[in-house]
Amino acid sequence: MSEPSAPRDLGKSIPRSWLLVGMLILVARLVALLASAPDETLVGDEPYYDSLARGLIAHGTYEVNGLPSVHRPPGWPFTLSLIYRFLGDSRRSVIVVQSLFDIGTIFATSWLARRLFRSRLAAAFGFLLAASWPPFFRESLLLQTEPLFTMLVAFLLARFWVLTERPGLGIGFSCGVLAGLASLVRPTGLVVLAGLGLGWLVQSGYRALRSWKALVMVGVGVAVIVLPWTIRNYRVVGSFVPVAVGTGEQFFLGSLLETDGRWDHNVWWPIRDGVIRDEEARLGRPLSAVERDHVWLEHGRKIWREHPAESLWITAKRFWRLVALPVSAERLWLRMGFAIALVAIYALSIPLGVRGLASRDGPLGYAGVLLVMVLFYAIVSTSVYTISRFFEPVRTALLVLSAGALARPLERPYE
Repeated sequence: MSEPSAPRDLGKSIPRSWLLVGMLILVARLVALLASAPDETLVGDEPYYDSLARGLIAHGTYEVNGLPSVHRPPGWPFTLSLIYRFLGDSRRSVIVVQSLFDIGTIFATSWLARRLFRSRLAAAFGFLLAASWPPFFRESLLLQTEPLFTMLVAFLLARFWVLTERPGLGIGFSCGVLAGLASLVRPTGLVVLAGLGLGWLVQSGYRALRSWKALVMVGVGVAVIVLPWTIRNYRVVGSFVPVAVGTGEQFFLGSLLETDGRWDHNVWWPIRDGVIRDEEARLGRPLSAVERDHVWLEHGRKIWREHPAESLWITAKRFWRLVALPVSAERLWLRMGFAIALVAIYALSIPLGVRGLASRDGPLGYAGVLLVMVLFYAIVSTSVYTISRFFEPVRTALLVLSAGALARPLERPYE
């Protein structure tokens, strides 16, 4: 992807008035987050992360109920333990740090929009879209992985653009490091990297393979980050676990006919635990974490073999839930408003991404890479239990494209 001639405003600085408004928006956002802070009751996955973080502080071990954990990668629990240690363990302390991760996402989105579309106006739209995107705000109120993971994904999107523009060993290595760090927060960080690589190959007509040395260094960067944790997992469970176990459980949950592939713990937990009890009774011994996950994976496969048509239909509905439905249905007006926002984002970003796929050179090329990545991520994620919350970290790619689409008729930032 070569640089276009005479970019319109890439060399111009952002006006100071814009910077002032941006800072005021970020301050107002933090105030709104703190004012919206829920009580200290832990919900969802929060107790698990809290337990891991407190264990790290108390005795320096990564355990739950006295047993080494391989069910969650260490990135967020380690981060949470640092927050507890230095800022206190109140929810407000966590919210402040989560908001800082959001700021990283906001600035990365704005930076990439400006570079990609050679437009300060696109940068401003990217900033505003990321700062006002409701799911980012919601997740910052919780003790969960999304803000940190989303920031690392946004950094990876921005860095990978640099790799497509100037393939180099150091740039490739840094992309791998970012992807590795993201995967240690949530394993799907590697799916983002694979989607970007696939997008570059498709968009460039496989000319990206000429930069194979840089691509090799991407892999080296991933290995440097992930390999130490993989070795630790082998030592504690005696099995090869690159990041974390859980794919089998998620696949089984997403395949369950009794719940239509949805989360219903009243139905899901007895079925999940029952298949483990049956297998342990058959073997006459307890199962390891890796063995349990394998049992769940096999039961999910069994459902697919015995009910292929129903499984395909559930998969299609999971894809829809992933990309188009908000998590909560408690307030219909909020759900409908978010659905309208999603339609607008897709209407703005998809045509631009399609144009990027047809553009071999120039700034639009990376738009095609981003579109392929988003589609790849959605398809891969749909193979397991999914809700829209799992998709939001890659929504930053669509926000970048939407920012360019909004800026184009006003400023004509790229040709």
